[in-house]
Amino acid sequence: METMAGRQPRAVDASLRPLSIAFALLIWSVCCAAVSVRALPDGGSSNSNMTELQMHVSFFDRNKDGILIPLETFQGFVAIGCEIAFSTAAASTIHTALAPLTNPPGALPPYVNIYVEYIHKAIHGSDTGAYDSKGRAAAEAEWQLIYQLAHDRYGFLTKERARGIYNGNIFVELEERSRRPLHSNA
Repeated sequence: METMAGRQPRAVDASLRPLSIAFALLIWSVCCAAVSVRALPDGGSSNSNMTELQMHVSFFDRNKDGILIPLETFQGFVAIGCEIAFSTAAASTIHTALAPLTNPPGALPPYVNIYVEYIHKAIHGSDTGAYDSKGRAAAEAEWQLIYQLAHDRYGFLTKERARGIYNGNIFVELEERSRRPLHSNA
């Protein structure tokens, strides 16, 4: 039996490596959006009155009640074709980072839910997210993830498909694609 001192560190599971990229993309999306929402009588939000950031986040609100619980975020990642381990890690990381910032005034702990109406509270006030502290355009890793999610079948990333990351349209498309049965030759 090996002792703790004699153990070699294990390599990070390959499905968790893109986690930092996904988290960076979400934070980047948060930093780049404007704010406004009008609630519907049933507590949900009308997409026509939502910011692109709110539309992006609301894709993961599976029951459309305006509140994302970690399970819904996990289900959203699985719905767009992500692996279970990645979906679990992404949901945990996102809720840990964003939930405390998006809770409504007077909310009681634990702060694990993300409120679509208050997602603007997670935007960094000091920047737009389009440029880093040295004035350079968005990070390479973020663009790689955007490309992986949004390129068309010919390998092109159009402005409209990149915009689809912001407003969540690409997520809907990816979910529909993952639901389609594979075609067989039989």
